[in-house]
Amino acid sequence: MTADFKYDFSDKVTLSGMVGQAKSNYEDLLFRANIETVDPNILFSYDFTADPDVAKIGYGIDVTNPDNFVLQDNELFQRNLVDRTNDTARLDLDWFFGVGHSFKFGAIYNDREVDSRQFQQNAPLPGVSLASITDVFHFIDVGNFGSATQLDFLVLNFDRAKDAYNYGTFEPFRGPGRATWLVTETTLGAYGEYNLVTLVGDHGLRFNAGARFVDTDTEATGWLTSDIPNTETNSYNNFLPSINVAFDATQDVVLRAGVSRTMTRPSLSSLAPIKSYSDVNFTVSGGNSQLEPLVSDNLDLGVEWYFAEQAVLGVAFFYKDIDSFISSPTTEGPLRPEDRAAVAAVYPTQPELLNPSLTWTYRTSANTDGTKLQGFELAYQQTFTGLPSFWKNFGFVGNYSYVDAETVVTRNGQDVKVPLEGLSKNSWNATLYYEVPRWGARVSVNDRDDYITNNLGSNGNVSEATTGPVRWDLSAFWHLNQKFSLTLEGINLTDEAERLYTTGNGTMNLIREINYSGRQFFLGVRYTY
Repeated sequence: MTADFKYDFSDKVTLSGMVGQAKSNYEDLLFRANIETVDPNILFSYDFTADPDVAKIGYGIDVTNPDNFVLQDNELFQRNLVDRTNDTARLDLDWFFGVGHSFKFGAIYNDREVDSRQFQQNAPLPGVSLASITDVFHFIDVGNFGSATQLDFLVLNFDRAKDAYNYGTFEPFRGPGRATWLVTETTLGAYGEYNLVTLVGDHGLRFNAGARFVDTDTEATGWLTSDIPNTETNSYNNFLPSINVAFDATQDVVLRAGVSRTMTRPSLSSLAPIKSYSDVNFTVSGGNSQLEPLVSDNLDLGVEWYFAEQAVLGVAFFYKDIDSFISSPTTEGPLRPEDRAAVAAVYPTQPELLNPSLTWTYRTSANTDGTKLQGFELAYQQTFTGLPSFWKNFGFVGNYSYVDAETVVTRNGQDVKVPLEGLSKNSWNATLYYEVPRWGARVSVNDRDDYITNNLGSNGNVSEATTGPVRWDLSAFWHLNQKFSLTLEGINLTDEAERLYTTGNGTMNLIREINYSGRQFFLGVRYTY
């Protein structure tokens, strides 16, 4: 919901403003009751030699027979609510004076809030047989994996199991290990900007200089116990200047340069002063209300050559000096004394988790050392209007970028250089299109290098990564008349998969998860009146 206004004091001074509010509400109902084999010493096998993406699995028992399984008393029944609110207001004044000169001034206020509440149900084991609340699940073998993996196995029938557990009686769930928290972020900023459009001899010059000052206050509340809240505050301010210049070296060549300082705030969820515990991977992870923003000093240089009508060839160089990252450094060791009571409360039926011989992995959000990032980008766009006949309706858009950056993490007690998470060194995209006033179509292809998603892999792996496959997409339009138009969009035409893998000792490619989204097609109708 927003409202805005604009008022012209004169033909040279304009005042505008906006106020608005955005809300979202999310609910998640969780029902998890675990079963395990009656004999814990049963051996199973998996073999990737026939297919590197899908293992051949042997369980050693009939996994469809309920007599081979028993219910575990470590069920998880939860109701999770997350409410988000964003209130914003801004005021801008534009002042045009002289020929090619203008000033802009403004202020903006923003208030973001995330309220996460967790409710849980504690239920005893139901007095029913396992067979009465289970079914045999049958995979639909759309991927032709039947020869590689087990396709049928025993699962809970959710409707019968929920009735047996009397699912739905939830109580507020607060304290260590519980995702009940409230984080509010309030920002107030002001900016000023000067713009100049002029000539230097016969060469055009466009100049922009400005600065923004932002003050940020955060308040984060977690729960020390089910009754005692813990509220932590933080505040910081940032001065963010920028200068941009564009110079027409010739009628066809434009030189561009820019220097700036930018800021990225941490997500509100990473500020929550809570800890969460996992009885599967033996991890303790937590937020940090004192996180500072990521600040980067940036330099951008570019050249653009407009060598024909609707055609350009450009190259841009960029450099970023990032002062810090928000990451989750890890340490390993036995469960710490301050966490023993919390683990006992969260997993009351698993006292073995308190065994001092178990090794737990601790992860806490923190500001870590930044890095320097540099690279370049090539861009080419052209319509082939100079070609004869129908060939003149074709056009091409292409882009290639190279980025080089490393950071440092602590792995097994030693500082090591690693790639930035989520960053591909090489990426490119290309689009070939054909357009006339009545209809048009585009075919696009893009590719990127494999990229690291976690430099501190779980379960003994050095890191975790994701493949960057080549993807093909299609879009087209057809104007039936002045009022009706048809559109067609095709995504992932070659049915590429998203493949997530672990690297073992750092050199391996071990499948962790593979996702097939399939080919997607969207047909649309548009009516203009």
